[in-house]
Amino acid sequence: MKKFIVAGLVLSLVLMPVVALALGPGEPRSAETILKAIQTWLTTIVGIIAAIFLIVGGLMYITAGGDQNRIAAAKATLTNAVIGIIIILLANSIIYIIRMALGYA
Repeated sequence: MKKFIVAGLVLSLVLMPVVALALGPGEPRSAETILKAIQTWLTTIVGIIAAIFLIVGGLMYITAGGDQNRIAAAKATLTNAVIGIIIILLANSIIYIIRMALGYA
C-alpha cells in the first residue's frame, strides 16, 4: 500500500508541470494561472487520496470482527482521513483569503 502511495505521489510531481501548462489555446499563461492550475490539481489529487483512505478505514472497521486492535487501527485511519480533508479545506480557504486581501479574487 505504501509503495502505491509513493508511486502516485512521484507520478503526480512528475506530471505537475504538464498539467499546469495544459491550458486552453486562448488562455494566458501568467504565473497566476499556472499556480491556480497547480493548486486545483493538487487539491483534487489529495482529495481523492483522502477519500480512498476514508473508504479503506470504513472497510477496516466493518471487517474488524470485534478485534479491538483492528478497530483501533480503523478508527485511526478514519480520524487521519478526516483530518486530511479538514487540512485540504483550510488550505484552500487560506489561499482564497490571501488572494482576497491582495486583490486577486
